[in-house]
Amino acid sequence: IGPRTLITFGVAAVGLGNIILAWALVPRGSYVSFVLPLVLIGSGFVIATTVRTAIIFASVPRGLPATAAALNEASVALGTRAGLVAGTLLITTLALGNLAAAMAGQPASTIDAAVAAMREIMVAIGTPGYGTLVEGVAQPERVEFAMAYTAAVRTFLAGTGIVTLGAAIITW
Repeated sequence: IGPRTLITFGVAAVGLGNIILAWALVPRGSYVSFVLPLVLIGSGFVIATTVRTAIIFASVPRGLPATAAALNEASVALGTRAGLVAGTLLITTLALGNLAAAMAGQPASTIDAAVAAMREIMVAIGTPGYGTLVEGVAQPERVEFAMAYTAAVRTFLAGTGIVTLGAAIITW
């Protein structure tokens, strides 16, 4: 099997996995429903990345293995960082918009306060103050925050899945 075919099907597996995961990410969803999409994402990534690495090393002159390694690492590092920044920005924007839309009809001050509280929590993710912030939010608002965030993640997964399937077609 040629490298183009392997990369195409690896990238397509990641895209399809993202779309299935977006569909499976629902309240009360079973853990089993996550197995297939995560297997597709993981195996597709491994196949596409392994072949991409081989192509990079095969494209660099034999006497410059460090150059090939640097190119390989640079492509991974740049893609990872760009993906994290873009993904975080999009998911945050979508989640805050989802929350505001779900609260439509309530006074603007109530909506603004809830959006500000959710923004503060999202900024604090991964910090020591995160738990304290979450504990300070009333249970009904926590549910609304979780629903808005989950809908944003689902939209992001579906969107990146579609874009990734497009990338597979371009790769082919």
